[in-house]
Amino acid sequence: MQAACYVLDLYCDHEGCRNGPHGSPAEAQYTHELGSSCRRIAREDGWKVSASGGTDLCPRCAKERA
Repeated sequence: MQAACYVLDLYCDHEGCRNGPHGSPAEAQYTHELGSSCRRIAREDGWKVSASGGTDLCPRCAKERA
């Protein structure tokens, strides 16, 4: 039997999250059979996720920048 799994590890790229009042940067991990499903679930949780590997923002920083 073969099983496929995609793991998406997210770390907030916002400078304020790394060095600001939030303390340590926000991070999260999502697993699913498909990468697109991982990104969809992360977005539902409030993460701003770049599909091309660009900047990712945690829900807290995404609200601040909006």
